[in-house]
Amino acid sequence: ITNMAILFTDLKGSTRFYNEKGDAFAYKMVSDHFEILIENAYKFEGAIVKTIGDAVMAVFTSPLNSLEYALA
Repeated sequence: ITNMAILFTDLKGSTRFYNEKGDAFAYKMVSDHFEILIENAYKFEGAIVKTIGDAVMAVFTSPLNSLEYALA
């Protein structure tokens, strides 16, 4: 691999969301969020390296694919 793009995501305001909506509901929403991100990573030829709290670290062999993933 000669090129690699590393992409991080973060849910803005997730702590407040958990506090306002409750742990069970917020956890389900964050889990659904992860499912979408994981599914889309494969569509754009990427891979999820790890999840950290409400964030995702993903890698792509093409910087363009990482950009398209972020926009999707």
